[in-house]
Amino acid sequence: MRSEMIPNEQERADRRRSKGATISAEERAHRRWLIDDARHSSAMEGARSSEATWALQERWVAGEIDLDEFIELTKAGE
Repeated sequence: MRSEMIPNEQERADRRRSKGATISAEERAHRRWLIDDARHSSAMEGARSSEATWALQERWVAGEIDLDEFIELTKAGE
């Protein structure tokens, strides 16, 4: 399934770049807080996300993917 997802993901990333889509520093900070809070909560329960999920989280924080893409890729096991 991974190979099926990459072209679709790449096309969306290309469209965002061509439109000049970026997120603000405030949005990036908010996303960072959300991810850090989720990671802390998981750790307190004895869980930890995979390295692949951490990488996707970082891409979402940076604005490289949107929330729908993040969820889709996470479910696909990227």
